[in-house]
Amino acid sequence: MDQFVIGVDIGGTRTKLGLVNIKTGEVLHEIVHATEKEREPLFLQQVYRSIHEFRTLLADAKASLHGIGFGIPGFVDEHGVVDTTYGFLRFMENYPLKSKIEADTGIACRLDNDARVVALGEALFGLGKNHSRVLALTLGTGLGVGFVVNGTFPDLFPLSHM
Repeated sequence: MDQFVIGVDIGGTRTKLGLVNIKTGEVLHEIVHATEKEREPLFLQQVYRSIHEFRTLLADAKASLHGIGFGIPGFVDEHGVVDTTYGFLRFMENYPLKSKIEADTGIACRLDNDARVVALGEALFGLGKNHSRVLALTLGTGLGVGFVVNGTFPDLFPLSHM
């Protein structure tokens, strides 16, 4: 049985959601809508509507959903709280997105900076698949940099060296 996750890329103009095969990285289905930047209920409604559509597709295919991951244009702490988006998403400053998504949908949720997520995707399934180090630059509403070493994020500034 195939296993899937939902990937969410929150961008300055559009929010893109994809239903992704965990083993192959193949995107089975994609939904794109304008990014709601001002109103939390409308943003969540768009995400939940997409999740419902993906769950319907998976039920028809007799496949399972194992989680949802968000690429956030800003910083996220270790507990899944969006620290800041620099005012880009006004309602998401100090926002507990991980716990909100998990409580409302029952789906395990992960989030990280969008550029880091792009780098990890390229390292696992894209052009960086056969390389030990992958650097990704993202350019959109903002500029981002993600770095992956041996399939994980390096600790560039370990506290033990401070």
